Amino acid sequence: MKIRNILQNILMLGFSLIFALVVLEIALRIIPRGEDRRMEREQKSLRRDNEYAFYEYDRVLGWKNKPLAEGKFRMPDSTTYVKINSKGLRDEEYPYEKSPDKVRILVLGDSFVWGYGVEKEEIFTERLETMLGPKFESLNAGVSGYGTDQELLFLENEGIKYKPDIILLAFASNDFMFDNRKDKLGYYPKPLFIMKDDTLELTNVPLPDLKRDKWKALEEQRSKELERVSLSQKSPRKKGIKGFLKSHTRTYPFLSRAIKNLKYSLLRKMKSCPVTAKAIGKLRSSSDGGSEELDVTKAILLRMNNLANKIGAKLVIFIIPYKCALEKLPNPYIAEFIEFFKENDIPSNYPYESYLGKIQKGEKLYLNYDDHWNPAGHQLAAEEIYLFLKKKNLVKAK
Repeated sequence: MKIRNILQNILMLGFSLIFALVVLEIALRIIPRGEDRRMEREQKSLRRDNEYAFYEYDRVLGWKNKPLAEGKFRMPDSTTYVKINSKGLRDEEYPYEKSPDKVRILVLGDSFVWGYGVEKEEIFTERLETMLGPKFESLNAGVSGYGTDQELLFLENEGIKYKPDIILLAFASNDFMFDNRKDKLGYYPKPLFIMKDDTLELTNVPLPDLKRDKWKALEEQRSKELERVSLSQKSPRKKGIKGFLKSHTRTYPFLSRAIKNLKYSLLRKMKSCPVTAKAIGKLRSSSDGGSEELDVTKAILLRMNNLANKIGAKLVIFIIPYKCALEKLPNPYIAEFIEFFKENDIPSNYPYESYLGKIQKGEKLYLNYDDHWNPAGHQLAAEEIYLFLKKKNLVKAK
């Protein structure tokens, strides 16, 4: 009798669970599907009108800002006006010679510095200059898609002509995870550094002599590829039970995301505790196969720092907090780079907690259909850099 009651309870529990899953499935089919919205955001983020009008091919750098290019740059949730100056910066005209009464900050970076989706005056380089006061010049040398390798080459060939007092490098995890490891970005050839006998060696330069028509063909090929992206396009279906549930139900993806969000929430809390933070970082690093491939990026950064010291400037690192790092966890190697910067006396700032705190309060810091900062995100970056430079006594602001 006792066994029978147990079996009945198990059956009732099973039927209740199945009923609850059926109700959830029906509800999710009535409510707009979160996965569809996520895919729509990802696909819309690829749609950038007139993007290639602002760049030109370069046999050393791969590409660079096209001098005097200007026009509207359209993204899914923003239309901005872009103007490149005569020297290839998205900034005002600055002479190479610096006025003796000015302190000049040269800002290197990728599309976050270039200012995807925001007006020039909203970019953090401009806001930082305003905060610091009229004695300071903040030059925006950002180029979309650049890795640390291209930023180093730009600094060596062009950036030092501006005689900066501070070289501010906007450093991102995609630099050392992807950009610095490849000799191409999509269709576009780029320089590549390798380690040879513990020495940094530049390869793949000079790049192929692409005529303007070939470069234009690459642009058109990429544009047509993006145009083929349909907002109704579905993710490729995977095999197996998991793939079937993912493709044919809405309950499975919903519960999967909920469990992941809970996991990341718990891990973020554990990471804020000094006792568990180090263990989590080591665990994630070991699961990624070690950090040997970071040597090239570290060598690039040391070469950049040596050059800064040689010209009497100070290299400062601002680590970009990615949206995905706030939703999940920071790249496990960020901590390793922060330690590397300390060991080599390179000031670095990673405002992860500042961005996370504002996001958790419901503030929007990123574009709706893109992972780049909106004006509020740029404002926070400017504030963090301003406070950091003052804290390190690198500037005496107004």
